[in-house]
Amino acid sequence: MSLNVILVDDEALARERMRRLLQPYMLQPHNGRLNIVGEAADGREAVTLINTLKPDVVFLDIQMRDWDGFDVLRHLKEPLPYIIFVTAFDQYAIRAFEENAIDYLLKPVDRDRLQKSLDKVERMALSGDKTLTATIYNMLNNLPPKNPFLTVRLGDRAFFLNPDDIACFEARDKRVYVHTADTAYITEHTLNTLEEMLPGERFKRVHRSYIVNVSFIKEARKWFGGGYRLILNVAAQTTVPFSRSFKKNLGL
Repeated sequence: MSLNVILVDDEALARERMRRLLQPYMLQPHNGRLNIVGEAADGREAVTLINTLKPDVVFLDIQMRDWDGFDVLRHLKEPLPYIIFVTAFDQYAIRAFEENAIDYLLKPVDRDRLQKSLDKVERMALSGDKTLTATIYNMLNNLPPKNPFLTVRLGDRAFFLNPDDIACFEARDKRVYVHTADTAYITEHTLNTLEEMLPGERFKRVHRSYIVNVSFIKEARKWFGGGYRLILNVAAQTTVPFSRSFKKNLGL
């Protein structure tokens, strides 16, 4: 039998390496086992591709910049494909995957380990094993919560901020600043990445250069050109521009 495969990894070189590793198993006259039908470079693209093409197998990277591998699984429609995680997780996490009967490949991927994963998937497919969906949902329900803190820098020191204490994020001079009530830190994340990471009901994009914590908004003042200025309830009473194109984010 042949299996349709999708590769998901936000690193192009990682996808290229996986293609090379899978090449011996690709469709060939009479003995092909796999057919790569698509690739995705981020979690959102992966969900669309998988739900549309409905592959038999997905090689799924866990640590990606927007939605991680677990976020992807949460958005997939049934019937779910066979999932082979590609991960750099530690041995404790890997044991948890094994106990849940979900396969994994540890980066850098080993050819012998890949062979065992493919053999396992083929056995499940041939036997019509239907336990995969319940297994994945059980694993998702038992995942530990994501780290609620954001790592930031101030000079040569690192700090861990609770998002509740952050008033806004500002992109300026090729850096992203994290403003609390009395201090400005620096983060390595872009505003687009932060917009994906942070809870959307609390943090709103109000300008191409700003994300604000709505609990810190004291007042919205009309400004020229149909825009607004947001007055934040912090010590220095910071003013943040609010573009017309983002008005719907605050219901204005």
